[in-house]
Amino acid sequence: MVFGFMKQSGGHINVYSEEGVGTTFRLYLPRAAGAADKLEASANGPTVDGGPETILAVEDNPGLRSLVVKQLSQLGYRCLEAEDGPAALRVLETEAVDLLFSDVVMPGGISGYELGRIARTRWPALKVLLTSGFPEEKLNGNGGPPWNMQLLIKPYRKEDLARLLREVLAE
Repeated sequence: MVFGFMKQSGGHINVYSEEGVGTTFRLYLPRAAGAADKLEASANGPTVDGGPETILAVEDNPGLRSLVVKQLSQLGYRCLEAEDGPAALRVLETEAVDLLFSDVVMPGGISGYELGRIARTRWPALKVLLTSGFPEEKLNGNGGPPWNMQLLIKPYRKEDLARLLREVLAE
C-alpha cells in the first residue's frame, strides 16, 4: 500500500537496515509548486457545511467506515452505513437516502461502480459519490467512473469531502 502510494505520487522509498540496530524507512515525495499557497488559502478560506440530507456511507473497512460516518455527522448530515453492496441495497430499499457515498473496491460481489449503477436505475434521483484508494486509471481503463459518477481519491481531507458532497448534491 505504501509502495503504491509512493509510486502513484512520483516518489520513492529508501530502506536502511542494520542487524541488531534497527531499520529506517525514508519516504521521498516530489515538491509541488505552489502547494503551500493553495494550502494556506484553503485553510483560511470559508468552510463548507453539510445540510439536512441523508447520506449512506458504504465501506468494507469498519475503522474507515466509522471515521467517514463521524466526518459526515460532524458536517451536519444524517448518516446511514453499510459494509458492502448487498447491505447498501437493503438500506436503500427501506430508507430515504439523498446521496450514496461508496468505496469502489468491496467484497460481496458488487463493486461501488455496480452499486451506483444499480442504485441509480432503481432510484433515479439518488446522487452518487464514489471513493477509492486506487488511482482512476487503475479502476477504470476508459478514464473515469461510469454514469457520470464523481470519484474522490483516498486519502482525502474533510474539507475536500465536504466541498464535493455539496457539488454532487447540487447537481
